[in-house]
Amino acid sequence: MYSNFSFVWNPWATPKVNIFMWWACIGRLATQKELSKRADSWNGDVKVKKVLRTVLCHFFWRIWFARNDKIFKGKATTTRSIVKGIKQDVFLWLSTRINVSRDVWRNWCRFPLGE
Repeated sequence: MYSNFSFVWNPWATPKVNIFMWWACIGRLATQKELSKRADSWNGDVKVKKVLRTVLCHFFWRIWFARNDKIFKGKATTTRSIVKGIKQDVFLWLSTRINVSRDVWRNWCRFPLGE
């Protein structure tokens, strides 16, 4: 049914995020078309591509998580909180795969994404 997009397990992302992305790719989430457009449009270095895919996966995971909190728990999530969660998730998982210093974490937190 969705043969134009194949899911490749991303070892740099958390298992729950990979499963979320897999569901999206098989049409279990309403975002499948958008995910395939973005995934097919990346170019560049292999590590950069892996980082971008990891960020994108965690972006969609955090949005989905915030949506579920709103619907099922009545809990509103701020954009700032979502961005902070993405930064934390991605840094944690990338730091277990590449050697990073504490200075990198400080700079990562200061990056003005969504602020």
